[in-house]
Amino acid sequence: MIILMVVSTVLVLISIVAGPRFINPFSLNDTTWEILFRIRLPRVVVAMLMGSALGASGAILQGILRNPLADPYILGISSGAALMAVLGILLGSTVFGALTVPILAFIG
Repeated sequence: MIILMVVSTVLVLISIVAGPRFINPFSLNDTTWEILFRIRLPRVVVAMLMGSALGASGAILQGILRNPLADPYILGISSGAALMAVLGILLGSTVFGALTVPILAFIG
């Protein structure tokens, strides 16, 4: 577990400084500060949160159904979400603006 945490931390640090342009974290000016803390760091944090949320939701789904093989594809959850998202795209519905397709996918 400790090895996993160390590897995870190293990968987070690498993903923050590496990109189309490598940024040296020890020589920051105003531009690189903005790039690191307003663009790259939020993306890394959101990616980590979403990954952990997806893992937790899968574990919760398996725990509630008491089936270690349960996943959204077998249960039809993903298919319903995909159907509603496709219907939202095909019908061109803009009831909720830019959030129409994600909201319809959530409903599905």
